[in-house]
Amino acid sequence: MMILNCTCANYISKVLTLADSIKKVDPNMKFSVCLLEKEIHPAIKDYPNIDNVYLAKDIGFDNFEHFMFKYHIVEGSCAIKGQFFRFIMDTFPEEEKIVFIDPDIMIISPMEELDRALNHYDIVLSPHLTIPEKKETKRITMDAIRDNELSASKYGAYNLGFLGLRNSYEGRKLADWWACRLDMFCYEELWNGIWNDQKWLDLAPCFFNTFVLRHPGYDAAPWNMSMRRITHHNGNWHINGEPLRFFHFTGFDSGANEAMMNKYAPGSADPVFMLREEYVDMLNQHDQTEIRKTPWSYDYFDSGEKIEFETRKLYREVLMDSIEKPFAMSNKEITEPSLEGLSLIDDWTYFNVDMLSGKTITNPEEVVEVQVKEPQITVVGWAIDRLVNRLAGGVYLEVDGVMYPTFYGNYRPDIVKSFGVEEYIKAGFLTNIPLKKLGLGRHELMVKVLAFDKKSYFAGSQKFIFNVEMDSNFIYKK
Repeated sequence: MMILNCTCANYISKVLTLADSIKKVDPNMKFSVCLLEKEIHPAIKDYPNIDNVYLAKDIGFDNFEHFMFKYHIVEGSCAIKGQFFRFIMDTFPEEEKIVFIDPDIMIISPMEELDRALNHYDIVLSPHLTIPEKKETKRITMDAIRDNELSASKYGAYNLGFLGLRNSYEGRKLADWWACRLDMFCYEELWNGIWNDQKWLDLAPCFFNTFVLRHPGYDAAPWNMSMRRITHHNGNWHINGEPLRFFHFTGFDSGANEAMMNKYAPGSADPVFMLREEYVDMLNQHDQTEIRKTPWSYDYFDSGEKIEFETRKLYREVLMDSIEKPFAMSNKEITEPSLEGLSLIDDWTYFNVDMLSGKTITNPEEVVEVQVKEPQITVVGWAIDRLVNRLAGGVYLEVDGVMYPTFYGNYRPDIVKSFGVEEYIKAGFLTNIPLKKLGLGRHELMVKVLAFDKKSYFAGSQKFIFNVEMDSNFIYKK
């Protein structure tokens, strides 16, 4: 069996602690780590309890810069998991059983049930919860349901701090599917039904031959402590009478881990606090206090400027296909395009804004009422260069005097039908303008169409007026 882990430098103390716990339980178990940094950190390089360390950029991504720029640190460290499974399956074909374990986990005892399960099943998942909440009063039960069952419904039924795969046809099918989805959609966007890598695996039992491991000793964590009790006797750890295999210290740095332990453990003498103290001691041996402060190397442009989240969001939603080297740019270059250096064309061209956040514009002279259902305004339209009967060189939108880029190249068969020019199939444009930047109320939008050669532009005189209001089901935070 080979254990896998994906991490960034700020979690290296946890990875080293995990490595120590793995080798303590089984010195022969192999442990491979994928580091999401530009260089291998000295603390993890040549560490004796880690067999292999790889940089994420070296595990087979087609265009790693394009892939990575759209993700922040948590999304990114989750998004590389599927590809790392594929890489290890190809690199070590002799390894039949491959298991991912999160960095903030401590292995307690041999994972015998998992080993047996992977003899018969290609995919092994562990659910967040295995026992329905039932407490001494209705009020306490409702509180636990909110903390745990509703949370699992929201963030995913299975905890993806753990995943076991056989290096088989079916196991590889899941790794390929998962890697493909994480390449495109590994975001913290609950309103879109996504929570990093985790929610995707709710579909795994629908698509693949999957076994759900309900043993309470796996993935013991704060989110299931309300219905699981840890005991310690003669050096052995048990949970609900079964051997404790590993404990997941999720939320350790934020304080949520300790807070939930205090809430659901019967008292300060509960053995779970002794287990936590042991974990803290191991972390401190690996300089946890200092290493956790290590900045993420992919959090910065090549110039050293910190990448803002709204820049990443605009890139992934709109500009990913039109920017070749995003790390070589800046926040301003990506989010605030400029017409400086381009000449204004004293003529007109064809363009239109068709929709604003799903609301069709039938009369440009009328104010469009937009009900906000997402944290951005989506603008859809089309444009061409009439003077040369070619596609435009691009489209910018000016809203209240501020310029916004768009993705130009959306498929528009209706424009082909209208003009009879096959090239116009890619005449569409789309952009998402952050509501936080735009704000509620009345706004004016104008379209700037770049000429085919991108050396000049058309400035349309048509103003599209729209009014943004909150949908009753959406909470807007300024």
